[in-house]
Amino acid sequence: MPQAKEGVEIRSEEVQEILSHIPHWMIRWGNVLILLLIIMLLFISWFVKYPDVITTEIMITTSSPPEKIYAKYNSNFEVFLVKNNELVKKNQLITVLESNAYYKDVLHLKSILDTIMVNQNKFRIPIDNISSLILGEIALNYSLFEIDYNNLTRTTIKNRKLLKETFQSFYQLKKSIKDWEKQFVIKSPSNGKVSFLSFWNKNKTVKKGDLIFTITPSKNTNYIGKIKAPATNSGKIKEGQTVQIKLVRYPSEEFGEINGTIQSISIIPDEDGNYLIDIELPRVLITSYGKTIEFRHEMKGSANIITEDLRLIERFFYQLKNIVK
Repeated sequence: MPQAKEGVEIRSEEVQEILSHIPHWMIRWGNVLILLLIIMLLFISWFVKYPDVITTEIMITTSSPPEKIYAKYNSNFEVFLVKNNELVKKNQLITVLESNAYYKDVLHLKSILDTIMVNQNKFRIPIDNISSLILGEIALNYSLFEIDYNNLTRTTIKNRKLLKETFQSFYQLKKSIKDWEKQFVIKSPSNGKVSFLSFWNKNKTVKKGDLIFTITPSKNTNYIGKIKAPATNSGKIKEGQTVQIKLVRYPSEEFGEINGTIQSISIIPDEDGNYLIDIELPRVLITSYGKTIEFRHEMKGSANIITEDLRLIERFFYQLKNIVK
């Protein structure tokens, strides 16, 4: 079989000319196409934003948050004077814990003593009209006052020593009632709605430190977000920056996000090294999908703090500048 000789051209001159010659229109329009592609990418990168965010947790509450009431002592409930979700006024009695005294007798005695006007010379108490009272822890101070008061009223001579002793026992009795109230009576610290945080009932035991009730303020207040931001990159956080909030109760894929604004930042971190940040929220909680969120106290979620809302082209040149440096 014949073999090809060395140095013999495999391709003809016509084929070589076609392969070595690139048409001018391809060069011209190819460069234009590449230029247009670059311009289009730059155009898109101008409108596309690539924000720099810090992600942390958030809790939404109000400027007047619910007040929490804890048990101060180990005891049992004697009586409940309000119902769950009932509106209460400031200093209204909510419940009384068990003691050696009958709470109605103590409160009755207190109401009488509160009406007494005391002056330097005399004061009168309708002590004879007070029926037998079960006063428990207060009984001793009441007995001392009763003795001093009877001695004072029986003497026909003005005795400053007896008057002074009666004054002292009177104020000591009022103090003992006040101390009894602090220990066994739970009052509402403000106007609002009382919420029971467990299935409390009469004779049920409560331990010191147990969270018993919350009082939700009845007046309308502004919504506010509470954030604990880590120290990492916290120098980028400034007042007025946008915060995107995704609530746990409302999936962002279905409901969208709520936008807020940084209102204030703590000057120093807390004991865990976090900075406390308050987020201002709209009066009506409307998401980015146009849906209204029903407010519940202490709703939790995640928050994206947008520290730099850079365009994609700005971020590209920012990175290019760092590389050159």
